[in-house]
Amino acid sequence: MTIWCHRKGCGHGHDINYVKLRDKLGPDHGALHDDIIHLLFCVECKGTEIGLVRSPRGNENRNSYRSAKGK
Repeated sequence: MTIWCHRKGCGHGHDINYVKLRDKLGPDHGALHDDIIHLLFCVECKGTEIGLVRSPRGNENRNSYRSAKGK
């Protein structure tokens, strides 16, 4: 999944690091939109006007989350 900043003039995007997410929230915390959106912000402008985009490589992303979770 990719995080995109919607703040005017920024538009920065970056991929979610599932290992860091697991380390911060614990292996049993969910990683769906509603589970994490309130915790995320843009690393460039620190804005919270962000959105999540699932890449077409959905299976790879799910597997990386499963790997980070230890399953």
